[in-house]
Amino acid sequence: MAIVYFFSLIIVGVMIFLNLFLAILLENFDMSEETDAENRPEIEVAEQSIESRNKSMIKQITVKVKAKYLNLYSLLGGLCCCKKGVK
Repeated sequence: MAIVYFFSLIIVGVMIFLNLFLAILLENFDMSEETDAENRPEIEVAEQSIESRNKSMIKQITVKVKAKYLNLYSLLGGLCCCKKGVK
């Protein structure tokens, strides 16, 4: 009879500790969702700032690439003898 009592005590104890562990885990998830909801406007502002910075960097890069392309085109245009009127 002692063996049955011992195993039932172990099983009930494990179930209680598992229940406590899951309750703590769920409580932490709820708290993290609340802090995410509180910080959401700050996150959106940061995302918009990053997005605008990326757009300005892309514009700068495209301007530089266009300038290099036009410079290269003008250099090659002077070397090419395929212009109209030149045979």
